[in-house]
Amino acid sequence: MVVSAGSFGLSTTFVPELTRTLLSAVKVSTFFVDFWRLVQPHRKPVAWSTAYVLSGNSYNYDVCLWYIQALLENIKVASRNKMFNSTKTELDNQLIEVPTLDKLSNALMMRESNVVIFCGDAPHIYNVTSSLEKSVKNIFQELVFVALDLFGGGHVAAEQNYTIRGTVLMVTLPTLNVTLPVAEQHINASNAKIPHVNKFAEAYYETMLIYGDFLKKSLQDGTFTCSSTDATAMRGKNYIGKDRMVHIDENGDSEGELEVLYLHNNKFHVVWQYDTWKNTFREVSNLSFTLPTDIPEREENHATIIALFAISVIFIVLILGFLLLWRKYSVERQLRTQRWVIPWVKLGDLPEDENNSTHEVHQRKLSVYFVPDGSFESDAITKKKYDNKVVMLKPLSVYDREFTNTQKRELCLLISMACDNLNKFYGTTVGGIGVTYAVTDYCSRGSLWDILQDEVTYPEDTLMDWEFKVSIMHDIAKGMVYLQNKIGAHGRLKSINCVVDSRMVVKVTDFGLISEREDRDRSLKSTPRPENAVKEKIISYAQMLKARTRGQNKLFNRFIARRSNPCDEIRPTRPSSKLWMAPEHLRAGGVSPKGDVYSFGIILQELLYRRGVFYIRDGSYSESEITERLMCTEDTERFRPTLEESVIVDKTGGSEMFQMISDCWDENPERRPDFKRLEGILKRISNKIHQGHGGTYVDSLIWRLEQYSKNLERLVEERTHLYKRERDRADELNYQLLPKSAVMALKAQGFVEPELFDAVTIYFSDIVGFTTICKHSEPMEVVCLLNDLYKAFDAIVDSYDVYKVETIGDAYMVVSGLPRRNGAHHAAHIADMALDILGFVGTFQVDHFPGLPLWVRIGIHSGGCAAGVVGNKMPRYCLFGDTVNTASRIESTGLPWRIHTSTSTVKILTEIESGHVFEERGRTELKGRGTEVTYWLIGKEDLTKTLPVPPEIDIGHGMKGEFEEMIKDLKRRRRRNPRAPNRRPRTDALVKVEHPLEYLQILIPPPDHEDTLL
Repeated sequence: MVVSAGSFGLSTTFVPELTRTLLSAVKVSTFFVDFWRLVQPHRKPVAWSTAYVLSGNSYNYDVCLWYIQALLENIKVASRNKMFNSTKTELDNQLIEVPTLDKLSNALMMRESNVVIFCGDAPHIYNVTSSLEKSVKNIFQELVFVALDLFGGGHVAAEQNYTIRGTVLMVTLPTLNVTLPVAEQHINASNAKIPHVNKFAEAYYETMLIYGDFLKKSLQDGTFTCSSTDATAMRGKNYIGKDRMVHIDENGDSEGELEVLYLHNNKFHVVWQYDTWKNTFREVSNLSFTLPTDIPEREENHATIIALFAISVIFIVLILGFLLLWRKYSVERQLRTQRWVIPWVKLGDLPEDENNSTHEVHQRKLSVYFVPDGSFESDAITKKKYDNKVVMLKPLSVYDREFTNTQKRELCLLISMACDNLNKFYGTTVGGIGVTYAVTDYCSRGSLWDILQDEVTYPEDTLMDWEFKVSIMHDIAKGMVYLQNKIGAHGRLKSINCVVDSRMVVKVTDFGLISEREDRDRSLKSTPRPENAVKEKIISYAQMLKARTRGQNKLFNRFIARRSNPCDEIRPTRPSSKLWMAPEHLRAGGVSPKGDVYSFGIILQELLYRRGVFYIRDGSYSESEITERLMCTEDTERFRPTLEESVIVDKTGGSEMFQMISDCWDENPERRPDFKRLEGILKRISNKIHQGHGGTYVDSLIWRLEQYSKNLERLVEERTHLYKRERDRADELNYQLLPKSAVMALKAQGFVEPELFDAVTIYFSDIVGFTTICKHSEPMEVVCLLNDLYKAFDAIVDSYDVYKVETIGDAYMVVSGLPRRNGAHHAAHIADMALDILGFVGTFQVDHFPGLPLWVRIGIHSGGCAAGVVGNKMPRYCLFGDTVNTASRIESTGLPWRIHTSTSTVKILTEIESGHVFEERGRTELKGRGTEVTYWLIGKEDLTKTLPVPPEIDIGHGMKGEFEEMIKDLKRRRRRNPRAPNRRPRTDALVKVEHPLEYLQILIPPPDHEDTLL
């Protein structure tokens, strides 16, 4: 715990253990802020906010450094000073520190404030003011000097005369501030001569008194701890000082008063007292004075200003005159130099890949459109390269002609026009056939009309959303604002004349040369030509051009050679320009900016609905009918396209958009808004939209491209998923036709290498008496029989490591051991499968012959064979070798409901101890092999299935005749009882499907059917 008169340094640092009895620099800084804010009508009518601070040349440099530097430190970095009120920063960055008196004199020559703060007593004030009076004599009376003399200024009050000039204020501590009644008993202020007392000595004296008072109270209360916590306990309390009550604030600083003295009639008078505890000012005397403002009031020299203004006006007039003359000279020089003329040789051809760009909307062709008003509208364009840019050439006229001076001036103006939303015009060129072309920027995405017609490339929900439509409208409006400021009116504004570049920026094109259009319109009106005459004129001229060029111009050669009758190319492929034209111009002709506004409204409706130009819901009007309705002035209700507020009211700015389009269609042109207003409305709507996801239009464009990219990714993912699904289905179908290894080989290398297998087991089976069954059955009944049987066989085959090779009629062939080798287990798999099949056919019923047993004979044989895919069309996986023939002979020499087995198969099964049970048949004659010992497979040790009992009849002793008698007997019984239905009606054998079949699929039967058909 430290109790001191003050602290060294700037006295701005808060120290928890320090208590100061001398007025701190923070209190003085707070005083200056409050005094600058003080407003009193009769003394200080306005608040101050600026001042110069003279930090050097002080009469007592050390003391001045504490308070002047603390003032600068506290005010400029108040946010870092815990003891200073950070809200009182009115002087922040407004105090100008000046280190020397000479620099202050220089600063006052270009002064920024009338107030000067410095430290000094009366003699020092005299030195400062006298020096400044000599250097800034003309402004000296406007200055206010605020001197800080805390420890020596009190004795100057009202007793001494000072020959100081100017407005001077002095800030000091009071000489005596008696607040206790006991002090009045010792000091009589009216009679006593108050001596000058050193403030530091007085502060140290009060330090001892205050600490003694605190120690006395703490010992009495028992709260004295002799530690740093005592410093905190001292704060926020009152103590008895030398001649006053001292209050220690929460920062450990003593509160007190400051006096402000004003120099009047060479004497200092106390005019304000400032309470540092309450931060309030109190007026002391009734002295009348008014302090000037801190902002310099410069005296204006009206004569000088008038002279300067006159000189400026004359200078500006001379400059304008020079500019007008220079402009006239430049225009004449441009007319002489013909800077709009581009030599044909400067236009280069494009590379083939660049000429046929994939992102172009349409491949433009030379064609001349005939429109109902009798005029021509050429859409014949070609691409060239000019100045490393891709440009578009569009014919201005079919005949050779020279531009007039008016048209030349228009061409010069068009070349100078530059706007992001206007298609750049480079000039004109004359081709080899004498046709004049306009050379403009080439916009690869075509016109806005083309984009609105293409709903596949530009879908409504992704690219052509509401935000993008508003941006298109805004682009057109910005281009028209610039255009009308330059040349007045467009005259033929329509969606066809709004082109879109590769960055999806809309640009207005086909503007200018209004005089040429007016001449052409007058020519058309004065010499009307029928449609056929117009066509013949074009055809004859095209033929003449072809004869002249002899193949020099491919454009016209293609035009003539397209068809035998060139008139087939002359047809109205695009809407008439009159559909965009304002009614007043349809009636009287001409062009106007307000007419462009009407055309702009038509484009907006076309953009919103994407149903073509002048779309009318629930109405079918031809172009001529629409034009007649628009030209008619007797209609009580104006005739306009469909515009429904409900379509756009839910969009951002939809109501404003609806009202804007309606205003554009006003019958009175004067009531239509101009493009400047339209551009402002669209900009406001665009800003509202952009606030939805933040950013500017560029951010919105990036966001839209991201959405478009995500949409493409989604489409690619969907298409990829469909492709994979169809590929898997195709693979499954192929796996049903060929082994998987063969399919993979075909996909990888296009062919399957034949392969030799050393040990396989082949299964053959057929139906005994199948020819007789077919003889007494309908074809569809035979198909159903085989389908029912083979479906069951296929289900059994899937349970074993075997491969179904093929079925031929009633023959069923299966092999094990290929194409996947399985060691010596191929015979066991075939034997088990044969037992399962035999068990199934024992219970199988023929639908159309109920009760007729289906006798199946089975033969199996083991050996080696070769396998491979043969043929290109309908390839088959076939087996070759003697083993195949032997297996077929084993099957054909077998008996009904018997499994005939060769010796090789029995040997393999015995070696692997499969548990199968055999019965020797004896020696059997096999065609091509002689006689061999064969066996019957009659079961297996752990077999749970019931096998059918073979019939007791030999195949060579009347079996065929007996089987046929059984069938005939069944047919006789069915005729005697015709009402007995079959188990499954044949009319329902084929299941109907509502959707087209994809590849070859298994038809799903109804719930009451147990089988299906391929």
